[in-house]
Amino acid sequence: MRAFAFEKRGRTILMLSREPLISSGAGMDLHHSTETFRMILEDRSSGTHYFFIRPGAHPYPPHYAPIDNIHQVRRVLAVIWTRDFLKWERRFVLSPDDSDPAGAQFYMINIHQVIDEATQGSPGSILHSAVSVAGGGRVYLGSLGHWDAKSSYILPQLIWTRDFLHWHRFPHRKSMIRQGSPGFAGPPTKYNHGGIRPSDVFVPINDKWHLTYSAYSTPYKHNAPPASLHDLMRTRGRYAYSKHFHTWPQFYRLLEQSTITPAVAACTAGRLSHAESQDSSTCGELLTFKLGLHDSPLVINSAVDTGGCVRVELCDEKGQVMDGFGRAACEPLDGDGVRQVVYWNGRDSTAAPSQRVFVRFILDHARLFGYGSFCELR
Repeated sequence: MRAFAFEKRGRTILMLSREPLISSGAGMDLHHSTETFRMILEDRSSGTHYFFIRPGAHPYPPHYAPIDNIHQVRRVLAVIWTRDFLKWERRFVLSPDDSDPAGAQFYMINIHQVIDEATQGSPGSILHSAVSVAGGGRVYLGSLGHWDAKSSYILPQLIWTRDFLHWHRFPHRKSMIRQGSPGFAGPPTKYNHGGIRPSDVFVPINDKWHLTYSAYSTPYKHNAPPASLHDLMRTRGRYAYSKHFHTWPQFYRLLEQSTITPAVAACTAGRLSHAESQDSSTCGELLTFKLGLHDSPLVINSAVDTGGCVRVELCDEKGQVMDGFGRAACEPLDGDGVRQVVYWNGRDSTAAPSQRVFVRFILDHARLFGYGSFCELR
């Protein structure tokens, strides 16, 4: 187990107790983890540190996978958290469900942010390499290392959270980065067919986000072969159950071409997920939680189809539309832009009578990727 004995706060050093918080093992509880911490996260708004672990659940069908039964469990995700490193709480986070394939396990969890936010952690967080975020009720996107242990593909699926305890998956369950095509029976396998493991931090360059990742050419856990075909057959008999197994010589050749290479994925800034109308024949509406406007104008990250538009209205704390800031006064936004300023008859949001507002978006053949102040949204 990876362990952190202390946290330094100024001249004060907080020591952990002699009793372990997490023990190595496959117990089906919140006091064991099959491996190291999956992610360490600091929420600067509350001073809370979250340590995500990977306990185990019984390998009952449909999640049992004979080719990877080292731990005799299917891995799930849980978290322990603390504000003072003396009192700790813990809970389950995510587990495979009936929409996941047989053999599904959750291998990793990441939270994604741009590099300037990630480097603003406290000295204590730097000591144990924690990811640091501003928190404060903002929505954060992350990724789930979804391992289909029966086929041995490990791919990132997009997830989101507001409080770092409740994490939500998207219905489509697609890989966040497209998987390469197979080539087991003919041409060489694509460099990222077998697995994709992304890093945490996006690097913004102009209006693009760049994310590095490790690319596995052959199925994850299909490591380099032993010295000989005979040794492979003798030591790794379970691979005969693999989805990719045809004959032992074929499988030996597959392992011989296994590579792990660094790679980079890119997307338009802020465009990992979006909101749009479920019915393309009607406008969709999205109402935010109450938020505080800033001194800089409200901007949106959106893409609009031909003939469509986005309109915005501001509502007061009672939910009533503010005079002069309704949808009729909003100058419609069209086209495609990462930072589009919203205007109401020539005025931006800094002219609103209150800075504590609800924002309603009216989406007509449009996709909304994000919103914020001009200095925030990128």
